[in-house]
Amino acid sequence: MSGASIPTDLSAVAKTLATGIKSIQQVSNVIAGATTQVNVTISAINFAKSFLVPGNANAGNTTDAAANYQSVSFVLTSSTNVQVTRSGTAAAAGNIVYSFTVVEFY
Repeated sequence: MSGASIPTDLSAVAKTLATGIKSIQQVSNVIAGATTQVNVTISAINFAKSFLVPGNANAGNTTDAAANYQSVSFVLTSSTNVQVTRSGTAAAAGNIVYSFTVVEFY
């Protein structure tokens, strides 16, 4: 690897990355059984310097088996909004518990 150096002190790498992070927003909520899509308001971020990390999405404590076979997608649609969409027919499924994280850099 010509010209590249491999850091030997991982704590220095972690510190460098940590100082470059401006904000971290973690969200956890529920999509109700009769809903296919929700818009989640987040604190304003610089859209060009941020990314979304999808988290967990599951049927929670529902006894409705249809909710267990649905997927959930997450889209950072603006500097203050994340759109969360479930697949399938919502009316036939139970609640979906979801989470995501938005990270913004300086």
